[in-house]
Order: sequence, then structure tokens, then C-alpha cells
Amino acid sequence: MERYFSPAALDKSAIGRAAKLNNQQWVLRMTGYKMFSQAQHTPILFERAEKICRVSINPVFIFRELLAELTQKKITRPGYSTFQKIISNVLMSEQKRVSQIFKEHLLESDRTKLLELLSQEENFYAVTLLKQQPRNFKPTAIRQEIEYYERYQPLYQISKRLLPELQISKNGIEYYANLVEHHTVWSMSHINQDQTCLWLLCFISHRCQRMLDNLATMFIYTANQYHVDVTREAEALLLIHSLSPDEKNKLVAKLIRVYTDKSVNENQTFKTIKKFVYTTILLPERIDQVADELDSQEQQKLAQTQFTWQAVDELADTYRPLLRALAKVKPIISCAKVFIRNNHYQKRLLMNFPFNL
Repeated sequence: MERYFSPAALDKSAIGRAAKLNNQQWVLRMTGYKMFSQAQHTPILFERAEKICRVSINPVFIFRELLAELTQKKITRPGYSTFQKIISNVLMSEQKRVSQIFKEHLLESDRTKLLELLSQEENFYAVTLLKQQPRNFKPTAIRQEIEYYERYQPLYQISKRLLPELQISKNGIEYYANLVEHHTVWSMSHINQDQTCLWLLCFISHRCQRMLDNLATMFIYTANQYHVDVTREAEALLLIHSLSPDEKNKLVAKLIRVYTDKSVNENQTFKTIKKFVYTTILLPERIDQVADELDSQEQQKLAQTQFTWQAVDELADTYRPLLRALAKVKPIISCAKVFIRNNHYQKRLLMNFPFNL
């Protein structure tokens, strides 16, 4: 009105109720929308909110999904208090549903084990220690992560048994797990116990899956680092035991000149000449090595393989205990079994696999 009829003075109170309703109905007809009805549309929104709760109980998320539902069905938005009432009631309903499932499926011993996460252990709470992610792939961090996984494996099995019964989505599990991350032990100890158990179940499930991801990454990193160090050590050993091209050419030249060297007495026995060569030019083992390197690349590859496995043995004390400890984690063992079974059917021998597989 101010834009197109700026001189005009509008008194809103002068517009009657009937005129307002007529204008409202005209706008609804033009846009194809329906006026929100508490009796007709509240049950629809409540039913939709119950389904959304299985995905996430974040009130902001539920509110946005309900707005999207109203837009899709072309229904006008109700007052904010209506949304508050629907969301609070559906959250209470979800809490009752979870409590009923816990009453039927959560054993008292399992409840006790879950709540023990909130107990103090060596000046720290167990759940506080679990919140900490490994900072690096050093042996201490690897062993600590393995210890956590083995210790909390029973709780992980409880979560795997109960979460399907709760019918909570992956996003919902992550949301509950994040609540544990951001709440203190004191605050979790002073809320509804079923709610605390739900948070801890989701946290254990999420954290143990992160543990498996971490352990798999640690296994790959350690194996790759083992390969890098073995390759570096094998190259060093090969360099020590082999001659450079210049040295090799000089030695071959010396050996050839024995045949034309006038200082060598031709009347001497060949045995004496060989002894002269061994003492003044090159030892017999080194002559064989030079000859093999010149004669065939296969011999050089064989020597390189020999030094590689020598390096494997030399570095075994550093890497093998860590790899064995990681390989004892059951999911990693399962992957190894699948690998061995698949390659067994293909009749591939283990010795045919390269070290850096």
C-alpha cells in the first residue's frame, strides 16, 4: 500500500472480519492452499513427526521437515505454539516407545554394564576415555585402540542386538552418539536412565565402528610402512654387496688384461695364475657375483629378492608384533579369510604374491 498508494492512510482496524476472511479465501484459492485445521491436520503432522523421530530427534530437524510437509501438501502454517506442542508430544512418545523396548529387551545386567561407562576409572570416567580418538599411528596408540575394542566388544554386541529393535536410522544413531560427546558425565547421570542408556548404546555402536575404521587404517599404514622400510633396507644391502658400474668395468678390464700381462709367467700352472688373480684383483665369490650380474638380469633379481627377505627378517621385531595384534581383531581376520579363500580357488600360491601386496 505504501509503495503504490503512498498518500493513502490505511487503518487496519477499519477492515472488518468478513473482509479479511474473504481476502484470505481468495488468496487460498489463487495459490491452491488449504487453511490449517487443528482437528484435520494435527494428526497428520504428528504421524509424520513420529516417523521423523526414527531418523533424528533433533527438534530443529523435525521442525524443518514438518514445514516441508506442509509446503508439499499445500497447507498453511499453523502458529509456532502448535509446532511446539506437536514436537514435544512426539518426543515424549518416542521416549515412551524406547522405554517399552528396553523393558522388553534390555537385560538388567546389560543396563548395569552400560551405566558403568559413567563410573570413574583411574581418575577418569570410562566414557571420557572413549571419547578420545587416537592422535597418530604410533605403536602405543595402536595398542590402546586394540585394547579399547577388545574391552568394549561385549557392549558393542549388546548395541548390535538392541539397535535393530529400536528401528533408529544411522543418522539417529550418530545424533545420539554426538549427544554423549557434548554432554558431561554429571549431566548424563541426572537425566532419565532409559534415555542415558539409549545415548550410550548409540555412542558405543558409533565409537566401535570408528575403532574398526581406525584399526583397519592402522593395519594398512603399518603394512605400508613395513614395505617402505624393507624396500629401503634391501636397496641399502644390495648397494653394499654390489659394485657400481664403474668399479665393475674396471675389474673386468683387469681380469681381461691378465691374458696380455707380460709379467705373468706363461709357464706357470693355471692354478697358480688363478691364485694370483684372487689375491691381487678379486676374490672368487666377487668374480661370480660380477659374472652373474653381467650374464643375466634374473640373477640380479634373485639377489634383490634375497636381500628383500633379509630386510623383512631384520625389521620383523619392529613391525610383526603390531601386525599380529591388529590381525587378531575379528573383522580384519574375516577379510583375510575371504582373501585367502578367493585366491585358493584361483590356485594362486602364497609365494607367488609380491611382498608389497
